[in-house]
Amino acid sequence: MNNQELLGEAQRLYEKKKYADVVRTTMQLMEKGDYSQSVMLLSAKALLGLTVTDSSSEQIWQNIFSTINSILDDIDSQEQFQQIRCEILEACEDAERNFCKGQLKKLENNPDIEQYQSNSQQSFVYSLFCIKISSIFSQHPKFKSLKEATEKEGKESIRNAFTDEEKSTLEYEAGIKIFEKAKVNFESKGIYDAYRTARAIVTSQLLWKNATEKLGQESVEVHIQRLEKNKKMMQYMLSLDEKYDVLNYTGTAEWKSDLKKTTEELTKAQKALKKQREKEEKERIAAYWKEHPEEKKKLKKDLAEQEVLHKQLQAEVVDLNAKCIKLQKELEQQLPAEKMYEQQRTTVKKLETELADCWFFQIRKKKELSEQIFGVEQPKMAELKENAQKERAALKESIDTQLANIYKDLRPKEKELEKVKKCISQIETQLMMPR
Repeated sequence: MNNQELLGEAQRLYEKKKYADVVRTTMQLMEKGDYSQSVMLLSAKALLGLTVTDSSSEQIWQNIFSTINSILDDIDSQEQFQQIRCEILEACEDAERNFCKGQLKKLENNPDIEQYQSNSQQSFVYSLFCIKISSIFSQHPKFKSLKEATEKEGKESIRNAFTDEEKSTLEYEAGIKIFEKAKVNFESKGIYDAYRTARAIVTSQLLWKNATEKLGQESVEVHIQRLEKNKKMMQYMLSLDEKYDVLNYTGTAEWKSDLKKTTEELTKAQKALKKQREKEEKERIAAYWKEHPEEKKKLKKDLAEQEVLHKQLQAEVVDLNAKCIKLQKELEQQLPAEKMYEQQRTTVKKLETELADCWFFQIRKKKELSEQIFGVEQPKMAELKENAQKERAALKESIDTQLANIYKDLRPKEKELEKVKKCISQIETQLMMPR
């Protein structure tokens, strides 16, 4: 292959993320004497990709620093400097992100504090390495002139690192995964795996607790979701501790304290979000009506008309209902005939009691009482009962007729009143929450 073909092959290998093959191919080009900017740049980016799997190799790091400095020394223009800086730092950012993901994957597979501490130390060293690469550009003599030129042109600065926010988000998500896996593992195996579950959850807490503190600048909504997850995890761990005493080596008190703080912070955040949304809604409504004054004027006019109609209908409905109640109460009252019937019943009962109390030899009195009861009082009571029933039936028929006439007028008015109420509610809703 000639130099151009080798360079094309190296670029294809880089797109496939076969960084070791890219390094070997660019080395062949350099051995042929090709130290062009494109070859050196591709070599530097491939070396950065290799650090993800071999970050402990000082030789790789030194080769990267040396290659970048060589490229910068041969730059002739600010445009070239900016392009190369952008490409190198993007490659550096990808490498740091992939390194972080790899470390977190190791921790997910082996969730214990020792692995967490090892990851933290390696991540710190790797971050220093990335900062060093960034500083090579910022300390280069040509950086000052580039900076002045971009400031004059009003260009945005280049993002030159894997951000702490993104890293913390990845750590938090890894912590959640470790927690969920540990929880599923425990719930399938129970007490036999309680302590392993506890170690995994404690490790996950180190991740998501620290990440939550670093992600304090996130939106209120996201922060609330995060706090809700944290609270759920702490509650689960404390419930596990109550049964199996799994926090005896880390201390239950600290977890309870963290749970209390999280609950308080969550409540505070929820109140803040509610207040924020209420404020935003008020501002939105005010802005809307400022732009639509005629619509508001018409709605208020319609509302006033509907309220007048509502007042009128309400009064009519109340009056008709009062008439219905008055008629229904008439049915509940005792009628004259019913009163006379009850009095006659009392008289008959009194005579029947007197008859029952007669001695065996009081034959004449028994006869007189029997004739009085069965010959006079009971027939009279039967007649009074019939009269009372007729009077009650006549009254009921009269009241039912009157109620039916009232209901003919009342029902349509009640329906109309409900429509007016609904209309008023819709207008008020539209005034409070315009579209």
